[in-house]
Amino acid sequence: MERKSCRRRARLLHVALALAMSAGALAPGLGAAASASPIDDKRAEASRIQDSIDANGERISILTENYNEARLKIEEATAGIADAETRLDEAAAESRRLSGILQGRAAELYMKSGSSSPIPEIDAHSISEAGSRAKYSSAAAARDESIIDDLSIARELLTSRKAELEKLKAEAQAESDQLEQSRAEVEAAQAEQQRLLSEVNGEIANLVHQEEVRRQQEAERQAREDLARRQAAEEAARQASAGGGSPSGGESSTPPPDVPAPNARAQVAVDTAMAQLGKPYSYGTAGPNTFDCSGLTMYAWAAAGISIPHSSRAQYAVLPHVPMDALAPGDIVFYGNPIHHVGMYIGGGQMVNAPHTGDVVKVASFYRSDYAGAGRPG
Repeated sequence: MERKSCRRRARLLHVALALAMSAGALAPGLGAAASASPIDDKRAEASRIQDSIDANGERISILTENYNEARLKIEEATAGIADAETRLDEAAAESRRLSGILQGRAAELYMKSGSSSPIPEIDAHSISEAGSRAKYSSAAAARDESIIDDLSIARELLTSRKAELEKLKAEAQAESDQLEQSRAEVEAAQAEQQRLLSEVNGEIANLVHQEEVRRQQEAERQAREDLARRQAAEEAARQASAGGGSPSGGESSTPPPDVPAPNARAQVAVDTAMAQLGKPYSYGTAGPNTFDCSGLTMYAWAAAGISIPHSSRAQYAVLPHVPMDALAPGDIVFYGNPIHHVGMYIGGGQMVNAPHTGDVVKVASFYRSDYAGAGRPG
């Protein structure tokens, strides 16, 4: 009896293994069908379009920062022209004032040179006084004429400087206009790429849905056919084995560290920047509803009471630099050569930034191959 029982258990175990193997052999058929679908081709197409969008976004980012820099040049030239005009007006007024004094002094000397008597009374005192007055008038006139000459030279220099500034302003305006036109062309191409990507993503979603329906129908059919065999295999396995189990386990993930800012101002800047998450990128803007990259960092630090320029390159130029291993939340990180993108470091290897047209303010890794350095506003 004991021998028959052993043979029966062995036979049941053999049947269980055979059923289990047959069920496993059927499963790869589902994966083979999926791999034969056109979904992968569409996903590859979407990836290529996304790469093009990212490249265009990079170009727009560069054009935007060049545009911001050109606008700064225009503002500086305009201020210089206004200063030159003010100083020219002041020099002209001073020249007129001194010319009037000279003319008045000459008239006074002329009037006093006459006499009502053909033989005027002359004594030593009057001769000495007349000589002193003549010397004084001559010295004063020479000094006034020298000042007028200096003012004339200054006016010529100021006029030349004003002309130079007007030329610089015209060049900066032409550069700004060209950059605006280029940006518009790239953004038009970007919009078309976004449209194509949306269309391809819609096709992918449709194909995925069709594949899911097909796989679900296949799975249901397979489940009905295999139900009896699986139940038999499980029953045979239970009878052939005294017990068993399967190990259990799991994975856990550690969230990025919540790193506090080094001071209250930096914390205000970080909190302000993070409060803009999800707001659209728009070139040349600095909030409160849309931002470009340098506009976001300028807006965040302005909330902390620190003013920085609306230009990535200008920000890099004016801020104290810090090494990568000393980064702290609130520091501004720069990218590109020449620099054309910025973000705000928030700790844990992450930054908050406004990437490019078509995207929104978001958190991303600050590690990039085109990392150029970092600055600390306060």
